[in-house]
Amino acid sequence: MQKYIPIAAGVVILILIVVGFIMIQTNQSKLTTNQPVQTQTNETANNTTGEVAPPQTTPVPTIGEISLTISSPTNGTIVKKSTLTVSGTTVPRAEVAVNETEVVADTKGNFSANITLDEGDNLIVITANDASGNLAETELTVTYDTGQ
Repeated sequence: MQKYIPIAAGVVILILIVVGFIMIQTNQSKLTTNQPVQTQTNETANNTTGEVAPPQTTPVPTIGEISLTISSPTNGTIVKKSTLTVSGTTVPRAEVAVNETEVVADTKGNFSANITLDEGDNLIVITANDASGNLAETELTVTYDTGQ
């Protein structure tokens, strides 16, 4: 009987570890639940750079987020070149990532990043975070049309 006591103690400890892990994961998932980004839509006219500009979606920050506005390109834009400059504004000195390209906003919050597009639809994810850890993110789709 005494030889089973260490085994039983080990099983109890293992069960406590598993239950604790499940509780931690449950609490973390409740804390990291993403809320949808509110947006406002503005109509934009076609410009002379070969881009077709449909209605623009601009994130509206909620409490706790930082501002992030993309001035170019607009969501749904169709371009004829494989290189694209993504520009916008956020908080001063925020770290901005445009897909895999990282830049730092200037002292006025302006940023721009050059990316290369694949033929067809391209998902562009732009994130900005400040020194306090506040975060903003937006996505848009740009289509690279080679005309062929």
